[in-house]
Amino acid sequence: MAFPVRAVRARVSANSTAPWAGYLPQALRILSKAQTVEVESLPTVTEERLPSLLRAARRQPLDCWSSANESSKPHEDMAGCIWELSQHSKGCRRVQLVVERNLNDEFQQQVARELQGHVLEAMRCPHANHVLQKLIKVAKPQTSHFIVEELMSTQGCMVMAARHKYGCRIVQRILEHFPHSQIEMMIEAILGDAVPLACHPYGNYVLQNLLRTATEHQRARLLKQLQTSLALICQDTFGCAVVVAAVSCAPREDVLCLIRLLLKEHGLLASMAHSRHGHLVVPFVLDSLQGQELRDAQEVLREQADSLQSCKWGRSVMALLEASA
Repeated sequence: MAFPVRAVRARVSANSTAPWAGYLPQALRILSKAQTVEVESLPTVTEERLPSLLRAARRQPLDCWSSANESSKPHEDMAGCIWELSQHSKGCRRVQLVVERNLNDEFQQQVARELQGHVLEAMRCPHANHVLQKLIKVAKPQTSHFIVEELMSTQGCMVMAARHKYGCRIVQRILEHFPHSQIEMMIEAILGDAVPLACHPYGNYVLQNLLRTATEHQRARLLKQLQTSLALICQDTFGCAVVVAAVSCAPREDVLCLIRLLLKEHGLLASMAHSRHGHLVVPFVLDSLQGQELRDAQEVLREQADSLQSCKWGRSVMALLEASA
C-alpha cells in the first residue's frame, strides 16, 4: 500500500468527523467510528496501480498534450480510465483538453459512458466536477443528459447540488446549455426551493443564472416568489445579489413592482445601500422611479447620509445621489 494512502486512512480512522472526508474516494470513507473500507477494494487509489497515463501526466507539462499531432494518442490511451483520471488535478485537465479537442460524437459518448454512475461523486470532487462541466459545454445535450437524470434520480438531490460548492457550477452549466424542454423537472425543483436558495452562499448563483436563462414564464414565477419574501431576501447578503440579478434582467414592470415593494419596507433600501451587493440596486431604483416616488427614495437615502459616508459602498451611493441631484 502506498504511503500517502496509509497516511490518509490513519487520519480518517482517528477523526470520523473530518469535514474533508466526504471528498475522499468511496473506498476510504468511514463506515463507522471503528471501521473503514479496505483500501485494496479501490485499485485506482494506490500509486502502483494508477494508469501509466496519469503517471505521465504528473511529469509532463499540459502544453505537450495540446499539439494536434498528439491529439489521437491521449484519446486512445484514455479509454477505460476517464473516470479515474477525472479525480486527479492534472488528470482532469487532460481529460478536459481531449474532450474539447475531440468533438466527434463517438468519443464524447465514450466519455459519457465512463462517467455514468459517477455524477454524484464527480459533483463533490474538486477535480471531476470540471470534467462534467466541460462535457456539458461541448457535447450534445442528448450525450450529457445522463448528468441531469442522475441528479434527478433521488428526491432533493438537485437542490443539494445547487447548494454545493462544486455542484452549483454543474447546475449552472446545465441551465446554460440544455434546451428548457429537457430540464423542466429540474427547473421545477429549483423553483420549489427558490427562497432558501436565494439566501444560500452557493445556491444564489444558481438563481442568478436561472433569472438570465429562464423562459419568460419561468422568470415570472421566480420573480413572484422573490416578491413574496423580498424583505427576508434583501436582508441577506447573498439574497441581495439575487435581487440585483432580478432588476438587471426582468421586464420594466416587474422591476418597478420589486422596487415599490422594497420601498414599502421601512429602512430596507437604506440598509441595502450599505452592503456589497445591495448598493447595486440603488441605480436601478433611481433610474426606474419618477416624480414623487423618486423624491421619496432619494430622501430615504439622504436621511442616512452620515452612515452611508462611513462605509465604502455607502459612499458610492452618496456620489450617485449627488450626481442625480
